[in-house]
Amino acid sequence: MIASGTSLIYISYPIKILMKSSKILMIVFINTIFPTGEKVPKYKYTSCVIITMGLLIFSWKGQNDKAFNYFGFGLCCVSLVFDGL
Repeated sequence: MIASGTSLIYISYPIKILMKSSKILMIVFINTIFPTGEKVPKYKYTSCVIITMGLLIFSWKGQNDKAFNYFGFGLCCVSLVFDGL
């Protein structure tokens, strides 16, 4: 919660919302590393790849914007990792 809130200082709100809406990326990634017994279907991997590509395109477009910062992007990633756990 702290990392997510602090990231708003460094990145714009639309990028934060896009990253938080892609929470499935970290859940699938964590479930792949530490299996819980349920197997992840292939369509979820496919959707994760599509979401990641969209996130990267949107983020790269925002690099020209003054509201984009790698530190804020990293804070959002930390928040997503803890959400995945």
